[in-house]
Amino acid sequence: MSPKFVNLEEQDTLSMSLLSKLNCILGWHEPLRRDVKWDGKQYRGTCRHCGTEIVRMARKTWRKAPSGM
Repeated sequence: MSPKFVNLEEQDTLSMSLLSKLNCILGWHEPLRRDVKWDGKQYRGTCRHCGTEIVRMARKTWRKAPSGM
């Protein structure tokens, strides 16, 4: 039997992807930084993992944007 090698980069990407999706389900989103805009009242952007429209509540704290905004 030959040993099976695991590509560590693929393993890290897979585990990060699962954690990111779990964070989105829990409401903890992460913006795609290059697309964050100031709308005159708050920073708005799109979550890099799930594509949801999000707003910045505080430093490093992003949540789903309320509907109608």
